[in-house]
Amino acid sequence: RGEVPQSIRGLLLPRPAWSNVVVCLGQWRDSNSKGASYDRLSAEAATLLKIEDHLPAVEIDQLLDVMTFLAVEKRIASSLRERVQTTADTINADDVRAIATRRQSGHWASLSVVDSTEAPRQALHAVYDALMAAADFFALRNLHKNGFAYPDAAAMYRAYESELYRFDHLYRHFCESADIAEEQGWNIVKPLRADIEAHYTTWYLTDLALAWGKFIDPGDGLLTRWEIDKVPNQYDFYERNVRRWLSESDNRRAFVIISDAFRYEAAQELTAELNGKYRFEA
Repeated sequence: RGEVPQSIRGLLLPRPAWSNVVVCLGQWRDSNSKGASYDRLSAEAATLLKIEDHLPAVEIDQLLDVMTFLAVEKRIASSLRERVQTTADTINADDVRAIATRRQSGHWASLSVVDSTEAPRQALHAVYDALMAAADFFALRNLHKNGFAYPDAAAMYRAYESELYRFDHLYRHFCESADIAEEQGWNIVKPLRADIEAHYTTWYLTDLALAWGKFIDPGDGLLTRWEIDKVPNQYDFYERNVRRWLSESDNRRAFVIISDAFRYEAAQELTAELNGKYRFEA
């Protein structure tokens, strides 16, 4: 989607041949039996042509449909990380997601293609997952730049239940994906980790704790009456959730997860997964 660098323009085939070449290379890459040879020969060709030297002047939007070389994938991933960092205050998370998912479905970052020495696809896929999580995190932060001001504990509780928990959710997903990439030697998102850590620990956790702390005042806060309107206290759990369920049928079973360290955002994700895949009501 743009001008071919002058230094390799002389290698272009006549335009009528382009479509045949695209089909040929596409079928080669997608072949279960021949795909590995494509990865090896592509790496050799990239070295001979010094492809990495020609890419810095090309914008990533011009490379979105290019699957020929792993060097292009590195360039797109690195540039997308830079975009997330430099536009964090005004980030368009949808644009980042569109680029990342496009590349994840391509040859070099697809989990449906076997990893190889020339193409560590699991790591690249994780890099894009981390970038999407970071973009969504910054977009959510931009909605709450002025802090967490709520009129009472009930309002703040419901805000966390409906939206604020996503800070924890996106932070965990970023860290998990970044860990996968870094464990395999891919440090593309490493410069971004410090930014995410700073915003999560220094800004989000601190401001959230201070805002919630105002409602725990021993004088007239929650400590005097440990209840929030329309939120059942934990000691009512069995009567509300277990006995009611079991009494409806003799062959019904209930499974209860009890864990002091089971974060709300993780439970929310598990609930969505159970309700979506199995004949369970979570």
